[in-house]
Amino acid sequence: MLRSVSYGEADLGKACRVDGGLFGAEGSGLTEPEQEVLNRVQAEMRVGVKVSVNSLVERFGGKPYGWPAMAVLCIVGSLVARGKVEARVDGELLEGNSLAKGLGNSRALGNILLSPQIEFTASQIRKSRELYQALFDVPAAGSDARTLGPEWLAAVRKLETEAQRPFAAGRPVSLPRRTRAVAQADRRHARPVSMPREFSPEAPK
Repeated sequence: MLRSVSYGEADLGKACRVDGGLFGAEGSGLTEPEQEVLNRVQAEMRVGVKVSVNSLVERFGGKPYGWPAMAVLCIVGSLVARGKVEARVDGELLEGNSLAKGLGNSRALGNILLSPQIEFTASQIRKSRELYQALFDVPAAGSDARTLGPEWLAAVRKLETEAQRPFAAGRPVSLPRRTRAVAQADRRHARPVSMPREFSPEAPK
């Protein structure tokens, strides 16, 4: 299944990068080994078992697989980089260099826990990008849920910070142009509240 490909420590850092391309270009489908490891993580989570990297190394290192530990570690790093699984140590998210460093420490593998990422459809991703541009006047750089999430969080926090400054200085709040347009459109299309006649001030007493 690994097609006799050998993996070394230098490949581990590459596997943990989105643009590493160790198992295929960004946006390409999963390879058979990646899918096999992902299936295992998903199966364990369905029965409520948290999967450690060490357990995967042990499982795929034995029969019928016989994969080298470094190959399993590179596959795990690639699955995280592709946004298929999430890796955490004591609740802290591991990505990129921190993930490569953790996977390179054999004593830490039992503490690195994996969980499947929530899958989003292409339509949901597209709508999220469209809404981002409508609200913040700039196109979103991310093209998947893994990159769009932090981008949304950073933009909202920036907007919140900018909105708080005028209040502190006693000035009116300035929102992005398109955010103002959305708010104005909502006001234009809002229907006036119709008060029942018996509660109207002009109603006869």
